[in-house]
Amino acid sequence: MCIGDGCNGEGKGIDRRSFLTGAAMTTAGVTLGSEADGRQRRLSETRALDDPNTTHKRVTFKSGSETIDGYLARPKKKGRYPAVIVVPGVLSG
Repeated sequence: MCIGDGCNGEGKGIDRRSFLTGAAMTTAGVTLGSEADGRQRRLSETRALDDPNTTHKRVTFKSGSETIDGYLARPKKKGRYPAVIVVPGVLSG
């Protein structure tokens, strides 16, 4: 795309053909780029619950006089792993 004086020899700046060519190339580039990005996101999406190396189930445990529901997910392999505790909701005292 030619912008500026002397590009097309007439000193008028950008001509219609250069503008349309540049606009078409930009549109094609953006379209192809976003399409490839969307495909890449779908391919890289993983779900922790579908991991064959993990076992998971609902659990309950006693805390004083109350029974608390929980969810336990852990690796199937034996060994020591770091723990992660997730507490949803608002804690008030």
